[in-house]
Amino acid sequence: KDTPIMTADGKTVLMTVTEHGRRSIASVGVPGGQVQMLTSLDHNSMDPALSTDGMMVAFASDQEGLSQIFTMTPDGQGVQQITSDAGDNTQPWWSPDRKSLLFARHGQIYRYSFESRMEALLSFKGDSTPRCASK
Repeated sequence: KDTPIMTADGKTVLMTVTEHGRRSIASVGVPGGQVQMLTSLDHNSMDPALSTDGMMVAFASDQEGLSQIFTMTPDGQGVQQITSDAGDNTQPWWSPDRKSLLFARHGQIYRYSFESRMEALLSFKGDSTPRCASK
């Protein structure tokens, strides 16, 4: 899923870059802007997912040990940890209304609700690519 993502205004691309064996989330202005590292190379960060309104980025990072889901603003500020379990959480995907995040954990899909601050299992083993249907 580490493919570049363009913001709705077409002015910025978010992507995962690898330096010195570590992955980090970066942004680059379009066209020909400078690359700005949004997460530290002290740990691995990957799978950036831009919310539908372009106001938030969800991503996976191992900065707390196993991979957890975090959010931040598109300029790398306001980082908040969303998951904190012993699972290996990856592939975050925003719901269209930005009220929840889908993510994969050990081959299963979970939903995190920002309103209840709770997770719910949505799938069984083997179905691990989160997707939201377009409206």
